[in-house]
Amino acid sequence: WPSIRARAPRRRHCRPSASAGSGKTYVVQRGDSLYQIGIDLNIAGGYKALAALNGISGPDYTIVPGQVLKLP
Repeated sequence: WPSIRARAPRRRHCRPSASAGSGKTYVVQRGDSLYQIGIDLNIAGGYKALAALNGISGPDYTIVPGQVLKLP
């Protein structure tokens, strides 16, 4: 039988910055998506709010590891 590993939830870390919105930012990690970041950080407006604030357009809403996102 193949072994099944439970995946521990990733801890999201925000840091203060001089950006618009709440003044906090989030550094994108490997495997992240705007949708999941919005859920994990309880962002009002979800991924669409994150995309608008950060100038990210759809339909793909592409983000890359190391990218710094402003948080509302």
